[in-house]
Amino acid sequence: MKKVLVTGFDPFGGELINPAWESVYALSHLKSAHYQVQVCKLPTVFQKSLDRLYSAIEEIEPHLILCVGAVEMIVKGLITTIETTLISDTDIVITGGVIS
Repeated sequence: MKKVLVTGFDPFGGELINPAWESVYALSHLKSAHYQVQVCKLPTVFQKSLDRLYSAIEEIEPHLILCVGAVEMIVKGLITTIETTLISDTDIVITGGVIS
């Protein structure tokens, strides 16, 4: 069974919810015969988010990482930072953009 790690961010900027995390959290109930989906909420503080992401990667050892965020620049910065430390057979997918 393939392991999939899906991440989203906690609320920021005074908001009570983050739509990215709400979408990711909905996946935590997904059942599949082929994939084991694990979700992880990341803090919106850059180094803390990296630390939490590294911990989740070590714990889960995913085959695929899907990082979801409302601000594309932050999500891409996270991925750029971790790409060189991941094993070569892990795929990384990023998605982000303005949510209105």
